[in-house]
Amino acid sequence: MNKRGFTVMELLSVIVILGIILMIAIPAYMGSVNDARATAFEAGESAMESSANNLIIDCQEGFGRENNCTTYALPKVGESIKIPLYVLVEGNFMDEIQDPMHQGKPCDTQKSYVIVKNEVPPAGSSALNLIYQPCLYCGEYRTNGCTF
Repeated sequence: MNKRGFTVMELLSVIVILGIILMIAIPAYMGSVNDARATAFEAGESAMESSANNLIIDCQEGFGRENNCTTYALPKVGESIKIPLYVLVEGNFMDEIQDPMHQGKPCDTQKSYVIVKNEVPPAGSSALNLIYQPCLYCGEYRTNGCTF
């Protein structure tokens, strides 16, 4: 019975091929992970916008908490208000946003906020023209264009 193993060249060839595959796979995997994290942060910002909108609507319809509606009432045309994230969380408009980079750690509810601007409606329209700008402060992530 003739037992024959692999030659050094065959082993080196396999190692080189595996190295090439890893050089391609690891950056692609990390890119996917980073894309998923960015999507999670964008989803958090979107939830902040919706929650701020719900707070404004509740106050206008008379369903909101009096202290929230006094402090965060609908701004006059041309003005804006800043609604901290903790107000939206404590008012049960949304859950805490979890930091996808630090599993399970909540984002900073004191530093994160939503700016609600009441812009002038287009000519001939009587509808509200509210613009929402979420500013999320979460671990190393900061929403672009916001000051914290």
